[in-house]
Amino acid sequence: NKSLLRENLQIIVDRAKKASSIIKSLKSFARKVPPDTYPVAINQILSNILRFLDAQLKLSDIEVELILDPDIPSTLGHEVRLEQVFLNIIQNGIQSMGDVEKPHLIIQTYLAKNIDPESFLEKDYVVTAIRDNGSGIDPEMMGRIFDPFFTTREVGMGMGMGLSIVDRIVRSFSGFIKVESAPGEGSCFFVYLPAFFEQRGADAQSQP
Repeated sequence: NKSLLRENLQIIVDRAKKASSIIKSLKSFARKVPPDTYPVAINQILSNILRFLDAQLKLSDIEVELILDPDIPSTLGHEVRLEQVFLNIIQNGIQSMGDVEKPHLIIQTYLAKNIDPESFLEKDYVVTAIRDNGSGIDPEMMGRIFDPFFTTREVGMGMGMGLSIVDRIVRSFSGFIKVESAPGEGSCFFVYLPAFFEQRGADAQSQP
């Protein structure tokens, strides 16, 4: 089937380009090069990631529930780095559901107010909640999941750098992460990123 072949080839090309972008981003992140920031649409990033993971999700028979608020504002960030954040968290969720009979992933976005952990002022945040019904995290390990080289996986299944990098990227955009989890009940990662309200109309024109 030529159309199926073309579709598969396009997926391979897209994944190669994505991998190249991630590698470049990781190199600059390792050198602590400040990223360029610009308004980023979180809903679009999540939709792109799910298209990227479509084959894997179907192969693993994972039901995905997508609840995206169409009215949430943008956030100031870097698209490739934020893709790394959400891709890593979603991949962790997929791996944690390996032994679950009916794996279920819920991804939700919404606008919420929260206290900025640095300034202690109330701010608006774009929140992305990623919930799985996987193995969950032991309470004794919760305080260490963002430590470099810490991993709950078996030996040879990863170096434990994923969530450490995720946390650093989110913090670099003045955000933070909350985690709720219980063994055998799954986990939910809440990624908070400052909301960016673009000025329009009279407000924008009044600026010098």
